[in-house]
Amino acid sequence: MNVYDVIISYLTGAVVAVVTAVAVKIVSSKVEKQLMEEGYAVEKIRVEKNVSAKTFRCPKCRQTFTAEEKMRPYKVRCPFCGTEGMIK
Repeated sequence: MNVYDVIISYLTGAVVAVVTAVAVKIVSSKVEKQLMEEGYAVEKIRVEKNVSAKTFRCPKCRQTFTAEEKMRPYKVRCPFCGTEGMIK
């Protein structure tokens, strides 16, 4: 065993990690694209950090609203503009 065997192991691990990350990104973007084609609005609704876990801010109309906490992941709909999102 020489020094290059260790370097090749680390390099192989790094390449596998990068390829895996790229594959996950490609698959997730294809799933989002399919959902959008089926009529779902795929927008990310973030949980506000300074308010309770049941309060959300709509990314489209910027209004805050409360939703029933369920087992994650679940869909929520903004009561003001109708935008749907997924809470993960």
